[in-house]
Amino acid sequence: MSFEQLYRQLFPDLHRYAFTILNDSEWAADTVQDAFVKYYQQVEKGKQIAYDRAYLYKIVHHTAVSELRKKALADKYVSLAGADVAISAEDRRIEKERDVVLQVLITRALDKLPEQCRIVFLKSRTGGRKYREIAAEMGLSVKTVEAHMSKALKIIQEFIRVNRDKLSLIQIVMLYELFC
Repeated sequence: MSFEQLYRQLFPDLHRYAFTILNDSEWAADTVQDAFVKYYQQVEKGKQIAYDRAYLYKIVHHTAVSELRKKALADKYVSLAGADVAISAEDRRIEKERDVVLQVLITRALDKLPEQCRIVFLKSRTGGRKYREIAAEMGLSVKTVEAHMSKALKIIQEFIRVNRDKLSLIQIVMLYELFC
C-alpha cells in the first residue's frame, strides 16, 4: 500500500482517536499529521514496520499525551506567573538573583556528572535524541546509554535534594522538569 493510500485510509480513524485524547479537532489533525511525518521518516530511514496501523496509533497516542503534558505544564506556569503580576521592584531583584542561582545550580549539577555520562544526558535531554541514536553515535550499547542516564538522573536528583533550601518552589519544579 502506498503512503498516500495509507494516509487516506487511516487519517479519519486516527483523527477520531486523537480527538478523544485532545478534545480539539484542529489539534488532533495536527497530531495525526505529525504522526504520519514521523512514520514516513522512519520508513525513509529503512525501518521495517510490520503493522502500519498499530504503529501509527502508537505514535498518535504518545504524541497526543506528550502534547497534553506540555500544555498542562505551560498552563501551570502561566497560572503561577499570573499570580505574580503585581510584584515590586524588590521582588524582581530577588527573582533575578534566584534565576542566577538557578543557572549556577544547573551548571553545578551538570558538572557533578562524569564526562561521558554528562554527554549522554545532554544529547538525550537537550538534543532530544533516542538512546539508540546516542548509542550508535558514541559507539556504546543501548544498555550503557541507559545506565549513564540512570546514573545522571540519580546524581542530579540528589544534587537538587541537597540544594533545595537555596531554591524557591518554582525553581525546584523547573529543575525537576528539566532534569528528571
